[in-house]
Amino acid sequence: MFLKDFSKRRGKQFNGISESAARFLLAYQWPGNVRELRNAMEWVSFMFDDQELKLEHLNNLTSTEIVEKKEFKSLPPEPINLDEHIDDLVDEALKKYNGNKTRAAHHLGISVRALYYRLERMKKNSER
Repeated sequence: MFLKDFSKRRGKQFNGISESAARFLLAYQWPGNVRELRNAMEWVSFMFDDQELKLEHLNNLTSTEIVEKKEFKSLPPEPINLDEHIDDLVDEALKKYNGNKTRAAHHLGISVRALYYRLERMKKNSER
């Protein structure tokens, strides 16, 4: 709806969403909720003119290039705690960029808001 509305206002041609873009939109966490979705569609309609919303049109939602499918080179045979690994990656990125949250978030491929959310979650877990 947002994409069609903004496209109409700008005289753009968008009238559908590709399967890969739809999968990404459904999987994306939307830290800014519906406002972030609305802003993303406004940005797409401003920057592009196409028949169909494609995955490459959504690169503004992440700070790194979107890849449809990533495969791990190896997965440990024993069970892991994914949250601990994510926390370790966040710590490493912050150390690498001397606490600069914007650069750390960019390196991790997440929004600054998502990084702050993760940091708050880490803080609450450490207080337990």
